[in-house]
Amino acid sequence: MDVATRWAVVRLITGEKTDEAAAAFLRQLRHALAAVRVELTGIRTDRGPEFTGAAFKQAAAELELRHNLCPPRSPNHNAVVER
Repeated sequence: MDVATRWAVVRLITGEKTDEAAAAFLRQLRHALAAVRVELTGIRTDRGPEFTGAAFKQAAAELELRHNLCPPRSPNHNAVVER
């Protein structure tokens, strides 16, 4: 969810909840936002294994995205998404 606009991009990705699935979503997110002329420059996530795995980190690096991790045990730092 974009914090500024409150836009939510939703995609169905089947399979296990892994870093590969999160990386696939990241690529689809970039594509969806480009379709409406919005540039994705960074992403904030919690510290779940799907966001700290090698595949997700590699996808973020390939897409040249700044990846900001919320502090541990601090859902208030990701409150918009946690709602």
